[in-house]
Amino acid sequence: MNLFSLNPCCWAGCHCLPLCCFSGFFRSDQLIGTVNVKLQPLETSCEIHDSFDLMDGRKKAGGKLEVHIRIRNPIVTKEMSKIDEKWLVLDT
Repeated sequence: MNLFSLNPCCWAGCHCLPLCCFSGFFRSDQLIGTVNVKLQPLETSCEIHDSFDLMDGRKKAGGKLEVHIRIRNPIVTKEMSKIDEKWLVLDT
């Protein structure tokens, strides 16, 4: 059983979002590891979906955490995508 927590007092004004991964079943939760997610891609896009290595301080803790972050609007500019589609017109 994994529980994830956000620590808002640490990431107000930073360029990365620290996530903590806890585990515990029938006893108190223990910290497995932390992940720092860079927030720079959210400046131009609405979504981050990636997996990161769990860290115990500066060394790897031996696991991965899949992170999926979505926001309504990008922070700086609007997200635009150019789509080229070919049309077939049948006329009689």
